[in-house]
Amino acid sequence: MEQCNKSAAVYVRISRDAEGTEAGVERQEADCRALAERMGLPVVRVFTDNDIGASVKSKKARPSYRAMLEAVRAGEVAVVLAYSNSRITRRPMDWEELMKLSESHGLEVHTVVSSSANFATADGKMILRYLAANDAAEADRISERVTRAKLQNVEQGTYRGGPRPFGYQDGGMELHGTEADAVRDASRRLLAGESLRSIAADLTAHGFTGTRATDKPLSAIQLRDILLRARNAGLMEHRGKITGPAVWPAILDESVWQAVRSILTDPSRRTNAGSSVLKHLGSSTYCCGRCGAKLKASRSSGGYLVYRCRDHAHLARRMEPIDELVRDVVVLRLRKAGLTLLSSGRATDQQAEALRDRITGLRARRERLPVDYADGLMDGHQLKAAGERIDAQLSEAVSELGVQASTSSLADVVKAPDPGDAFLNAAIGKQRAVLNALVTVTVHPGRRGRPKGWNGGPYLDPQSIHFDWKAGSAD
Repeated sequence: MEQCNKSAAVYVRISRDAEGTEAGVERQEADCRALAERMGLPVVRVFTDNDIGASVKSKKARPSYRAMLEAVRAGEVAVVLAYSNSRITRRPMDWEELMKLSESHGLEVHTVVSSSANFATADGKMILRYLAANDAAEADRISERVTRAKLQNVEQGTYRGGPRPFGYQDGGMELHGTEADAVRDASRRLLAGESLRSIAADLTAHGFTGTRATDKPLSAIQLRDILLRARNAGLMEHRGKITGPAVWPAILDESVWQAVRSILTDPSRRTNAGSSVLKHLGSSTYCCGRCGAKLKASRSSGGYLVYRCRDHAHLARRMEPIDELVRDVVVLRLRKAGLTLLSSGRATDQQAEALRDRITGLRARRERLPVDYADGLMDGHQLKAAGERIDAQLSEAVSELGVQASTSSLADVVKAPDPGDAFLNAAIGKQRAVLNALVTVTVHPGRRGRPKGWNGGPYLDPQSIHFDWKAGSAD
């Protein structure tokens, strides 16, 4: 058939291209160009949507597809060539739009392996609508199978697929030696108070990138996402909840990962510009003397920094003199007790193992609750209450495990010739870690009035700051 007076466009699409190679769309284009040659059609444009789905469940826009339709409306293209109908779209509404373009602009659609679209007759349109509905149904069936398979993987603790996770080989079941070492090193450095930005820059300098072929050097945000992954501790996570142990090997001990996660999810961390630098010694660390809530850093109407109760307007105390007092007290304690403080607060291996067993048992109890509810052993109110109790116990146990790992990471401070100087010269993150490991600082509202001899400068009543030493050594 002579059609050389009509300009053709090739449309190619692939739903998933995890490696970024575009091999699928290249093969489609070659087959479509061969079809154009057989039909005597000059190909004037190629429109490509790579790694984008076309079902009703796909959330991604298809910019090239829309651009192709605009080219048809502009009269630049009269024929669209594709590998199959489903490569064009799986949405019935899209086919309705193509039918309207056929009526208004004479659009033709031909494919390599599917029958050419017949927009001219009622039966032809009926067949297209049937095929579109079948494609949509198949997309739904695929989605159901994938969802069920992922849920089964969650239940069994097996790999759920997706891009290769950093630190693991293809398939996610074996460690990638150099990347796993990088995760361990980055975790250790983070616990020691180093910023994500500096760690990421160092990893980039050593040639580390993401795991996709198209990935760029690691950013602080990417590194944060990597370090937060529960899989690093050999755990399965589903919708934000730890569902139990996985079958792949762990990169980190769970206690170390929990400590890392505790730091990275600390609300006082600054996350703008990807720096994630811990800014203040007491923010989300000091406690309110009235309600026990954590204090937050803010700026007063006078322009200076203060600590405020996070939950209520219980107090607003000037930051600088409090931090100065706390540092002085911690320095004295470190110089006096040193290793004794740290060792007395550190759990034994048996205690840490007992804590891990407790966490495992609590998770098992949490998973059992829906079964007990289905069996009629508890009602909805009891289910909710029991879940909340177990979640609170889990949170406490996990937090304690994280503190144990943080404490272990502070040995270089207390082993220094002068632990006090080591503390003062450490990064703010490590100072906070020392503080959390050794003491709970409670800030009470200040007294009214000032003592005799006050010169009008910043004033702090030392009696309003209470130190509860976790190691329990004598003053």
